[in-house]
Amino acid sequence: ELGDRVSKTEELSRVLLKPYVYDIAYNNMEDKDKMPLNIELAAEVQVRNPYKALFGVERWYRSLLNLTEGEIRKYIGQTFYLDLVSRKETDGKTVDQEIIDRIRTELNVFEEQYGVKVNRIKLMQVTPARREDIEATLLEMRAKREKEAIENFCALLMGRLVKVMLPSLSTCL
Repeated sequence: ELGDRVSKTEELSRVLLKPYVYDIAYNNMEDKDKMPLNIELAAEVQVRNPYKALFGVERWYRSLLNLTEGEIRKYIGQTFYLDLVSRKETDGKTVDQEIIDRIRTELNVFEEQYGVKVNRIKLMQVTPARREDIEATLLEMRAKREKEAIENFCALLMGRLVKVMLPSLSTCL
């Protein structure tokens, strides 16, 4: 009898105001070679305006995923899988910086409309979606390592051969 009355249809929610890291996963995004990839990102997100986050959109997290997916899909489609995995820098920018730059406009609009700010995004994992692609990638990586090992071994042998042969060649001349 004492206390506040709450309607049965009213739903009470809590909003975390501290920065929190959320896992973002996108499946079957095709790279430049048309290989389907599963992408995992970590996003540090902070609710700046709880009212907008709760009442401006039904599920702000799902909205964030949907809003950014298109630009991330475009970026992945213009990049090779091995560049993503090796996290090569292009034009002096890391993959993480490239992704942030691509979706910066969407993130700013999202913060204005829903009061949720994305502080950082980090690419955590890139894996081929199909098993045969994973096996092919592993074989390719092993072949590259073996090639490098053989090249290093040959360079070492050539270096030793030159050291041994050079004195005998100079006496012949």
